[in-house]
Amino acid sequence: MEEQEGESWEQTCVKVKKLIEEKLQWPDIQLERAHRVGLRNNQRCRPVIARFTKFADREAVMRNDTKLRGTRIFINEDLCAASQSVRKAQLPLLKQARSEGKTAYFRHTKLIIKKKPRCVAGILGVGTSVRGEASASDHRVAGFRWTTRRLLPTLGWQASAM
Repeated sequence: MEEQEGESWEQTCVKVKKLIEEKLQWPDIQLERAHRVGLRNNQRCRPVIARFTKFADREAVMRNDTKLRGTRIFINEDLCAASQSVRKAQLPLLKQARSEGKTAYFRHTKLIIKKKPRCVAGILGVGTSVRGEASASDHRVAGFRWTTRRLLPTLGWQASAM
């Protein structure tokens, strides 16, 4: 977002609302405030910190950030220095898991790694594996690992954990 000379936080808030409505197609977002941080620099626009009135609005914007690909606009969480250092220490594990074809992401400071289930949902229609078994997921959270089995109620199985 372009920054104007002498821009107030109210003007920044209006710009953020307009961006969310136009790019993310999410009307009626309520922002408490939005302001820029850092020193003014002519080569780059300063980052914007936005505080949402409703947590649900914040989560909706975070989930729809993929609609901003190719626009040079990025949405990130504003984490404290301690949380950033915890994430930074776990970043090699995240990259390794993704290179192995697993789904990996952060939930605040916890690293979540899931093994992608082997399923042929398009052919069988309900997310079962080729042999007709329920899809198993391998989870790893910050060094701890457990396995769960998602059993499908449509096939008459009952939920249980391994």
